[in-house]
Amino acid sequence: MALIIRPLFCGKVNFNIAHRQRRISFSLRSFHDAQLKPKFNRPIGQPAPWTHTHLLSNEECTSGITKLEYENRRGNLSKKILDIKQTANHKDIVIIAGNSTTYMTNDIPYPFYQNTDLFYLSGFVEPDCVLILDVDSGSSIMFVQNRDEHKELWHGPRAGADGAAELLGIEDCRANNHLRDYLDNIKCNSLNIWTNVDTSFSSNIGYIRPILNNFMTQMESDKTCKIISSKDAISELRVIKSQSELQVMKRVSDITSRAFIETMKFCRGEVDEGELFATIDYHCRLGGAQCLAYPPVVAGGSRANTLHYIVNNQRISNGDLVLLDAGAMFAGYLSDITRTWPVNGIFTDIQAQMYNLVESVQHACLTVLQPGLSLNELNSAMQTVLREHLLESGLVSLNDNELTSIHRYCPHHIGHYLGLDVHDTDSISRNRPLQPGMVITVEPGLYFQIGDSNIVSDARGIGIRIEDNVVITESGCEILSGNCPKNLLEIEQLISGD
Repeated sequence: MALIIRPLFCGKVNFNIAHRQRRISFSLRSFHDAQLKPKFNRPIGQPAPWTHTHLLSNEECTSGITKLEYENRRGNLSKKILDIKQTANHKDIVIIAGNSTTYMTNDIPYPFYQNTDLFYLSGFVEPDCVLILDVDSGSSIMFVQNRDEHKELWHGPRAGADGAAELLGIEDCRANNHLRDYLDNIKCNSLNIWTNVDTSFSSNIGYIRPILNNFMTQMESDKTCKIISSKDAISELRVIKSQSELQVMKRVSDITSRAFIETMKFCRGEVDEGELFATIDYHCRLGGAQCLAYPPVVAGGSRANTLHYIVNNQRISNGDLVLLDAGAMFAGYLSDITRTWPVNGIFTDIQAQMYNLVESVQHACLTVLQPGLSLNELNSAMQTVLREHLLESGLVSLNDNELTSIHRYCPHHIGHYLGLDVHDTDSISRNRPLQPGMVITVEPGLYFQIGDSNIVSDARGIGIRIEDNVVITESGCEILSGNCPKNLLEIEQLISGD
């Protein structure tokens, strides 16, 4: 029996030893993993490191941007305010309000977009939140929607104070139902309030707006207190992009460029503008974008001469051009690209002449673009080159003395700042010398109205624009949207499938 039992007994001992070793190994791995993973694990109202490991690292608040960078932005804003404050004996605080959900009809909301100043300083995308900074101490408080089981049943998870603290790295996060009491407690004389809340705009939409409007109105009545717009101070920070921001903007430009390629390949002749709208939207989202950056312009034929044509509900005839102005949003940052091409894949001679003219104007603008040049100076250069090219082209019957202004054929500016908004930091003058880290668009166009008798007949009704996203560098510029096809022959080959 011993001979029978012994092997069984020995085997059992070996099994127990191996099993115990595996348990120890598993326990060590679990302990190690626990040290790496965030303690927080429930879903909140936006991508988080513990739910979207494919998008965010543990240190990031939004894709590509760390909690530390957001903290530094808040610190930089406090430093800027201290540099420009005029009343040394005043206490300075910053109150930045997020947006509230708005509704198109009963219970049907519009898609929510966060206030971009609030997003820039925190990375938070839930509605009805308020960020308050104590400029002197550098401390931050974030008021967010409180947890609500019933509302979360209908609208999805909320971060709550604990989730916001974990995501944002702001230790003092509170439910926004405590906002009124907090504001009542900080009322005092000699207070400077830097804010994005416009008391002249009497909106009471959402939960936080009535509370903030009431507080600001009371403080305005105190002659020792000042309400100061935070817009200029924040714009000065936003207009220069960090390396992290530029990487995100390069990514969203690449997403949009790939979507443009697929939209061009979709064209094989007569097509609905709505189909191209759907195609660019689909491929931007498929590439990782949250949504389109703005309602796109999908303008076939002569509708390209309507600069902000967004109806996008007409048929584009075989042989006509389509002007597509579209961008995507990724991690809050936007792209803004325009291309023009024939829906059948073949430029006519007159279309090709006009297209090459616009491309050569853009090339001339990109060649001279460098730090120190302003957007307005670049616009003047564009107008000069476009006028010269147009007079040489034979497309217009006007002579040098008659074509005194190019504005009738390109009524818009050469470009604008780009970032979290399409027309970003609009308080920054276009006369400001460009600096490394600024991102702009470069978008010359040429538009010939159908009824313009000064234009050769075959060119009437054609509108063309080429737009790229460009970052200013130390030595010149870099095209972030360079992967979007622009060369005429490349576009024709792409659409034909050659």
